[in-house]
Amino acid sequence: MKQKRSFFTSFLIGFVILVGLDQWTKGLAVKHLMDQPPFVIWDGVFELLYSENRGAAFGMMQGKQFFFFLIALVVLAAVVYLLWKMPVTERYMPMAVCLMMVSAGAVGNMIDRIGQGYV
Repeated sequence: MKQKRSFFTSFLIGFVILVGLDQWTKGLAVKHLMDQPPFVIWDGVFELLYSENRGAAFGMMQGKQFFFFLIALVVLAAVVYLLWKMPVTERYMPMAVCLMMVSAGAVGNMIDRIGQGYV
């Protein structure tokens, strides 16, 4: 049980760091890209452009904030369930890291949807 507690503690620390990085980078995008032309890194291949998404991928289902909030809660519940059932072995650590990134992204987007109405 002590090993599982240590695993959850490590997961939560990484999760909090990733949510913080998510919010920080979004803040940088607002500060440096909003109302600016695209920042070209590799002409014709890669550029940074400020965009607000009020829906899901590619702007689908715009204005359905409550639905997205519920989906994020379902994702978080599934992550907690999987972490609880997952053995604490080295073999499953890559899956745990992926679950950490998915859950941090879901919470970061939830924070933005609640606070700003968009991601």
